[in-house]
Amino acid sequence: MTNLNVSLGYTYLDGEITSTTSSAAAGTVLQQVPRHHVTAWARYDFNEMFGAGLGLVHRSDQFASMSNNVVLPAHTRVDAALYVTVSENIALQANIENLLDETYYASAHGDNNIQPGEPLNASVGARLKF
Repeated sequence: MTNLNVSLGYTYLDGEITSTTSSAAAGTVLQQVPRHHVTAWARYDFNEMFGAGLGLVHRSDQFASMSNNVVLPAHTRVDAALYVTVSENIALQANIENLLDETYYASAHGDNNIQPGEPLNASVGARLKF
């Protein structure tokens, strides 16, 4: 049994309008497209019954809309999880999202309708096999 599993991801996006249209001029940066997006997740299984995970998601700053007037700031969110395998047919998982209670903006619908990301929160789930 491998005790440690690590997953890493990186995306570089250079999204912009290449030809002037009725919606935007050439060179306009696409809305809500961060130039850099990084994810990392590590899960460690202490034994066959218990495990824990820790991860992060980082997004660089991005424009709220095609106007390119309002910038959603860069943010890094840290998440965690606990895993318990009760039996061959039952597994439980507790997730804690935004562990450091970071203030961030998850999405926008224009320059003045900006949605904040979730504050520190937790959820519990169960997986059942039949």
